[in-house]
Amino acid sequence: MMLYHLHEMQHLALVPARLFAGALAQTMRNPFNLFGATEWGRKIGSAAEIFGQITRRYGRPDWGFDQTIIDGQAVEVSEHVAIRRTYCHLLHFHRDTDRKDPKLLVVRRSRATTRRFCAARSRRCRRTTTSTSPTGRTAAPSP
Repeated sequence: MMLYHLHEMQHLALVPARLFAGALAQTMRNPFNLFGATEWGRKIGSAAEIFGQITRRYGRPDWGFDQTIIDGQAVEVSEHVAIRRTYCHLLHFHRDTDRKDPKLLVVRRSRATTRRFCAARSRRCRRTTTSTSPTGRTAAPSP
């Protein structure tokens, strides 16, 4: 938990630098700024813009599991938070059907820490094999 607080503190400490970088990038793009038209001005403006982009927080995209196809018919899928933590949420996707299929653990590929957390919390997660789907998400069947 301590590392999460340090991460938050570091992000908040960068707010003034990010605001300065945004103002600098806008200044360098201003057509009345003659220094912005030089090679050094363009490089400084680009560096400031990149700094602002990499230190900004972006929201997580939606999973996009609104419905699925089972036996050729569209079935609605609803999303519920099973476990809520400060650093992550374990989501449960419920299909609107009575069918009893094996459970499937879906993990975003860019979140390796989620897989390590799952492996540390459950022996069942250690026995699963992972495969990557064409959409870039990693799927692991759980017993």
